[in-house]
Amino acid sequence: EYFQQGIIKILESKNIKYQINGSKKAKLSNNLNISLLNKNRKDIEPKLRSLCYSTGSACTSGQGSPSHVLLAIGMSEDVAMNSFRFSFGRPTTTEELDRALHIFSQAL
Repeated sequence: EYFQQGIIKILESKNIKYQINGSKKAKLSNNLNISLLNKNRKDIEPKLRSLCYSTGSACTSGQGSPSHVLLAIGMSEDVAMNSFRFSFGRPTTTEELDRALHIFSQAL
């Protein structure tokens, strides 16, 4: 929740439209999948090289195609192509999350 709230705050402060993908009730607290609706992911990615994230599902990583999972839940290909998936493990610290938020903010 900490990272998600941070991302939302950043996006809203920069007037970037977004949607959080997946169920709001049945979700893991260490995962965030978010689509940027008025930003092109390819413009942001070069500035995110120091972050670990995914733009597709885990099984299609590196293929450059949208997540088949997002497409299967009815998302358009354009929106799915502008999605980021962040996952964190138990040992992730608040300082690491803050650093990731800072990098993401600067990339926008």
